[in-house]
Amino acid sequence: MNKKIQKTIAFLLVLCTYGIGLAQQITVTGVVTSAADQSLLPTVNVLVKGKNRGVLTDFDGNYTIKVAPTDVLEFSYIGFETKSIAVEGKNEINVSLQIGV
Repeated sequence: MNKKIQKTIAFLLVLCTYGIGLAQQITVTGVVTSAADQSLLPTVNVLVKGKNRGVLTDFDGNYTIKVAPTDVLEFSYIGFETKSIAVEGKNEINVSLQIGV
C-alpha cells in the first residue's frame, strides 16, 4: 500500500472515531429549585464535573446541556450546598438544592 492510501485511510478512521464520539452525546434538561420552598433558582451553575463546560439556569430555573451518558453534573449556587448527580443516561434531571450553612 502506498503512503497516500495509508494517509487517506488514517484520516477516514479519525473522522469515524470523531463521529462516534459525537453520537454518544445526549441532551439533558431539568429544573433547579430550592429545597426549602420549591422556588425556582435562576443562574445556577450547571457544570460537567472534570470538564471545562457548563451552563446557567434561566430565569425559571431551567437548563439544557449536552453531555456524555456517563458524565456527572455539578449544581452550585451562592448560599446553597453544591450537589453532584450522575447522568447515567437520563435525559431529565430535576434538582432541589439545600440552603448552605
